[in-house]
Amino acid sequence: AMNKELFELEQNNLNLKVHQVHCRELIKLKIAPCQILTMNNGNYLPIIESQDTITKTKINQILTEYAGVIFIYSTDKYKLINEQEELLRYNLRYIHNGDPANKCALILENIAIHLNYAYQDPFNYNYSFLYQNIETVIPFLINNTNVHKNIYQLFLKQKHHFTIAQPIISSLFLSGILKQAEIISEKEIINLFITSLFKDIGISLVPKEIYEKENLDEKEVETFARHPQSSVDILK
Repeated sequence: AMNKELFELEQNNLNLKVHQVHCRELIKLKIAPCQILTMNNGNYLPIIESQDTITKTKINQILTEYAGVIFIYSTDKYKLINEQEELLRYNLRYIHNGDPANKCALILENIAIHLNYAYQDPFNYNYSFLYQNIETVIPFLINNTNVHKNIYQLFLKQKHHFTIAQPIISSLFLSGILKQAEIISEKEIINLFITSLFKDIGISLVPKEIYEKENLDEKEVETFARHPQSSVDILK
């Protein structure tokens, strides 16, 4: 009985120590940067140990048996972010290899993951990292407008939350229109793409139950309406 009570106490304490992550944050990684937990009957259990190989079989198990719901210790979050940074650098290094649409969709998925990190911790995220890497990929995107339609289709299949997908899709659309219009320089297009991407970061400070609600009351409308100024406050 005492062991059971200790186990339950330990599990309750874990609620304060773990951070939920999305399965997509693991799919492209070869090695687990930290221990990965899942939940079974209300209990946290390890499913992948740190430095274990991340196999398709294990990913499929997470998706089918646990609906893709996984956790890491909050103190390990930086390890996962570091691995995702390395993955983005790697994909950008080989951006000219392979099918342009597939490569761009893969890189936009990397960017979406990092944009989600920014939304989770908007005042502490390393925006300069994302800015520098976006500066690298945008010239490739705007000089391959003929594959934008395929990029849209591939990216939408990834099913990111609308707060992440919308700024990426709208920024890509804007860059394509401006490139074809030939009215401003490539540098200006890059700046507008980045502005479009980050303009709604203030939504990260709006409670989820408000921005996913269809009918807002007056107070909720006021809360939501503050997000543009919140974006300025976060980015300045």
